[in-house]
Amino acid sequence: MNIVIATCVRTDLKVAVQTAQWVQFQMALRRAAGSVWGQLTWDVVPGNYIDAQRNFLVECHREAEAILFLDADVKPPPDALARLIDLNVPIAAGLCPIDQNGVPCWNVTDRVGYRPRQEPLPPGPFTVDRAGTACLLIRRALVDALPWPWFLTEIHHATPDDRELLVRSDDEYFCDHARAAGIEIVAHPNVICQHPV
Repeated sequence: MNIVIATCVRTDLKVAVQTAQWVQFQMALRRAAGSVWGQLTWDVVPGNYIDAQRNFLVECHREAEAILFLDADVKPPPDALARLIDLNVPIAAGLCPIDQNGVPCWNVTDRVGYRPRQEPLPPGPFTVDRAGTACLLIRRALVDALPWPWFLTEIHHATPDDRELLVRSDDEYFCDHARAAGIEIVAHPNVICQHPV
């Protein structure tokens, strides 16, 4: 299987050492397993427009069977890539800790909102409405099924009464369009990533 690990990084930042070490470990595993596992590459794209960077990475790697979006400051567990691939779904998400308005949450939502970290996770893979792209595996068939742009940050004019510019982030846009096309997003409860909160 031809897989690309795709990392977007702001031009004023660098990829975290722990992230680079995780990717190097995955590549070493692939080399040790030989051709059975296929090809694994890592593409890091600097920039300041995350949606454009993600679209660029997808466009550049359309021949890949899967793309794992991995944030520049995330360290998944050692078996994360294998677990996400084994789900054999169009969109498979690892879980990353985030704070949402001061509440510790996971980077996935359902109809109620972000999943709080104090609540127990399901024992097996579970569907979500949205998942962040901090650790998100997408399959080529999904890319072919959705129109470009795959990722888009939607903003609107701010006013004195509403200073919030963001309507929908690039990963929310992606997930909403995938679900509108009838594609489920599956999160893996055993892929818990380390992520600065």
